Amino acid sequence: MAKNTRRLIIISIVIVIFAIFFGYSKFTSKNKIVLDEHSELLSIWVEDSSGNYQAANSFPGAGYILDKTRSSCENGGTLSGDGTGVTLTANKTDKCYLYFLQPWLNTNTTRTLTCNNSLKTFDYKINGASFDVSTAADLTCTATKTANSTSQTFAQYLASLNYANNNMTNENGIRYMSKNAYNYIWFNNEMWRIIGVFGSARHGVTNDPRTINSVSDTYLVKIMRNQPIGSYAWNGVANTPNNWPNSTLYRMLNGCYFNALTGSDTTNISGSNVACSNYCIGYFDSASIKPTGNCDFSVIGIQGNGIFNYRDMVETATWYLGGPGKTGYTSYYPDDVYGYETNSNAVYSGRPLSTTGKIGLMYLSDYGYSTISSECPRTTSSIYNDYNKSSCSGNSWIYSVGEEWMITPNSSGSNYVWEIDFIGYGNYSSASNGQSVRPVLYLKSKTYRLSGTGSATDPYVVGLATS
Repeated sequence: MAKNTRRLIIISIVIVIFAIFFGYSKFTSKNKIVLDEHSELLSIWVEDSSGNYQAANSFPGAGYILDKTRSSCENGGTLSGDGTGVTLTANKTDKCYLYFLQPWLNTNTTRTLTCNNSLKTFDYKINGASFDVSTAADLTCTATKTANSTSQTFAQYLASLNYANNNMTNENGIRYMSKNAYNYIWFNNEMWRIIGVFGSARHGVTNDPRTINSVSDTYLVKIMRNQPIGSYAWNGVANTPNNWPNSTLYRMLNGCYFNALTGSDTTNISGSNVACSNYCIGYFDSASIKPTGNCDFSVIGIQGNGIFNYRDMVETATWYLGGPGKTGYTSYYPDDVYGYETNSNAVYSGRPLSTTGKIGLMYLSDYGYSTISSECPRTTSSIYNDYNKSSCSGNSWIYSVGEEWMITPNSSGSNYVWEIDFIGYGNYSSASNGQSVRPVLYLKSKTYRLSGTGSATDPYVVGLATS
C-alpha cells in the first residue's frame, strides 16, 4: 500500500489491506485466538489526535478501545478487547480489520462520521454508525473529530435554550414540563430523562463554580431513568422507618445498583459487608415476609467499565429529606412543597434533614413542576388533591409508569413516604410497600453535550471533560 495512501483520512471498511489466514483445522469448533500484533498480516488502524485513522504496526496501548462499529471480520468472526490486545472468536478461516479509537468520554469534542452511501444509519444507542456492508461494497467514510467551539457545560447549554420551544420553565430551577418535553438523554446505555438544572443550594456541590445567567454557582443537571429498574420496598425492615440514609432502598441504589452488582455480591454501604440480596426487598409485611426483588444489576446498574465509564460522571450530591405532612406544613402547592424539602422543621422527629449519595429518587416538587403551569396552575392545583386530573398528571412527562416512589418522606409520621399513585395523585404510602423505582442522579459539572437535540429519536449524548 502506497505511503501517501495511508495518510488519507478516508476509511474504507471493505479494502483488504492485509489478510489473517488460519488453517481450517483450527476452527473445527468455536475457538478464541489472541491476535499477534506483530504479524505482517495484521492490519491495525489507530485514531490520531485529530480524529483521523492512521495505519499502525502495533496495538496503541491502554486508553484506546476497539471500535466495533468499524472493525469487522469477513467470515463472521467476532472481536473483543482493547488497545492492549484483541481476541478473535471464529469457527472457520477468517480475516479481520481492526480500528482503535479514543473513548468519547473524557474529551470535550464532537465526532462526525460522513459516508458516501445512504445505507449508512446513525445508531444513537452506541453513538456511532451502522452499515449494510453486503449491499454497499463501495462504502467509504471520513472520520473527523472537532473540539467544541464553546466552553459551555451541559448545564450552561440547557440554560441557553429557548424555554418555550423546548417546554422548559424556570421555577426553582430550570425544569421540563408537559408530555412533549425535549429532555431525553442517552446515559448508561439506556434512555434517561432530564428533570432540570439546579444550583448548589439544591445539591450541595460548591467546589466547581460555573456561571449561568451571570450568577456564579455550581450548576448540575439532574436526570432520572426513563423506565423503572423494578419494584421494591422503600425500607424493607421491621417497623419500616422512613429514614432514607438507613433504608434498604438507599443502600441498594448507592451500593448495589451504582456498582452494577448482583444479589450474591457484597457492598459495605452500611459500614460492613452485606450481600445485596438483603437490600433488594420487594415488600415487607407484618409477618416479616420479604420477597426479593430483581437484584441483578450487572447490566442495568451504572456501568463503570468499557467504552463508557458512566460512574465517573455521577456527582456525590446532597439529598434533602424534608416534606409536607407535619402540622404547619400541609400545603401541597409546588412552591410550598419545594420549600419544605429543605426546611429542618418539616421532618419527623429524629429524622435527618439531608444525606449525601450518588443515587436518589425524585422529589415531590419535581413531580409538581413537571406539568404545564398554564394548565395546572401552581397556586390552585394541589399535588395531593388535584394531580389526578388530565390537566395535571395528563400534562406531566413524569407520570407514565404507575405507582412509584419518591425520596420525600411524609413528615407527619415515622413510616410514610410520598409516591405517585396509579391515577396521578401525589400520595403517601407505608415504606414497607413495593413500588416502582426510577433512579435519579446529578451529572458532574464538567459534563458537556456531544450531540443530540433532546428528542426521543435524537437524545442528548454527553461526555466528561478531563479539565
